[in-house]
Amino acid sequence: MKSLFFIALFLLSVLQIRSQNYHKIIDTTNKWNVLEIIQLLCGCDPFTVTHSFTISNNTVFNNQSYKIIIDSLYQNVPGTSDYYYSVNNYGFLREDTLNKKVFFKRDNILNEEILLYDFNIVVADTFKGNNQSLVVLSADSISINNHFNKRIKLKNSYSFNSDTIIWIEGIGSLNGLFYLNDGLFDQNQLLCYWKNNNLLYSLNNPLYQCLFALMTDLSETKTIKDISIFPNPTMDIINFNNIENIAEIAIYDIQGKNIMTNKIIKEKSFIDLKSLSNGIYILQIGVNRFRVIKN
Repeated sequence: MKSLFFIALFLLSVLQIRSQNYHKIIDTTNKWNVLEIIQLLCGCDPFTVTHSFTISNNTVFNNQSYKIIIDSLYQNVPGTSDYYYSVNNYGFLREDTLNKKVFFKRDNILNEEILLYDFNIVVADTFKGNNQSLVVLSADSISINNHFNKRIKLKNSYSFNSDTIIWIEGIGSLNGLFYLNDGLFDQNQLLCYWKNNNLLYSLNNPLYQCLFALMTDLSETKTIKDISIFPNPTMDIINFNNIENIAEIAIYDIQGKNIMTNKIIKEKSFIDLKSLSNGIYILQIGVNRFRVIKN
């Protein structure tokens, strides 16, 4: 009997150590600012939305305890610098800290819960959840606030979207807490993450801040501070002029990733986009930014 008691005590201590080493995502002191970019089929400027997600009160469905997710939403008005602001109940999260899993339920009536994260998976595992099938490419750790948090890199196994997805224990995905990218019409990016009002992660990109506003007032061909670009849209070459005293130009994709940087060698010059996929890009010339369409 004593031996069984000590075995049970040992197993309990092991389980406690496992849970202590796990960094929870669901914490009422956490806050995520997530950029959502929605491309429109009309070829118009995309909608941009900044979601500010926080964790609120408890609720219970089918004897399962969940936390309510509050979404403070900032949405641009296309063609202007104005924004809509609203606060909504985005859904419900619960976390199995023992098995290092996080589940999401969109509403309290119809939707079944989906598996959002599983931090027990290892390299070559396939994660099936969040309406996706993801293959684990690598797993390591990263220092966050003087703690080592597990980091997992995954790739969609069947989508045309070839981008990798990175999860960080305690934070979630760098594609946003709910990482619902389809790679074409809807793209998400984690801008900033706070814990106890301390900023622990930011995108570190010159185009983005924690509250992001895309340049929705940029037309296809426009002059800003006497700098002009043409043609736009383009199949390959973008010409620009009146760029004296500017050392370089840069091209970013719609998620803020730097695609190329070119040195300026004369007042009238151009940049060749032939190697880029069709889509919308941001051309930065000095402090001026232009929306460029490659087709």
